[in-house]
Amino acid sequence: MKKKAFIKLTNGEPIIEVVLRPTEAYIGALKVANKPIPVDLHLPGLIDTGFTGGLMVAESAIKSLGLKTRGWSQVGYPQEADSRYFSSYVWDVDIGIKFSNCSHNGGNVLIDTFASMVEFVNDKNSQVLIGQKVLQHAVFFYNGQKDYFTLEFPK
Repeated sequence: MKKKAFIKLTNGEPIIEVVLRPTEAYIGALKVANKPIPVDLHLPGLIDTGFTGGLMVAESAIKSLGLKTRGWSQVGYPQEADSRYFSSYVWDVDIGIKFSNCSHNGGNVLIDTFASMVEFVNDKNSQVLIGQKVLQHAVFFYNGQKDYFTLEFPK
């Protein structure tokens, strides 16, 4: 039986390093057009079970990927001068998120989804929020008393 990979909480938060990249379809189109493929971005992501979307990503972090916007979403998040939540409309992009060594066999898990681009305020620990539409593919276990969590992608 494979031993679970326990990940230490960061300041009490479930933060995991994720890899962001263009979707497989976009990479294929870049190859056909003989254009360079952007390098993968390794960013800290916060697992947020209360976020009903898939991904929220700091816009400045993914500018180097050269992604095209595909529409917009309405999201709520705190603004700089106020701790209350405000509804805002933000641009969405198609993106791939890779979880390293998190699958049922210890390999990588790549999910093509979309991300809402925002700028986070007062968050030094993460540049990505991982929400329910991505987490629905995973089993997330949180142990606050022992200060760790696991994220697995069953077959």
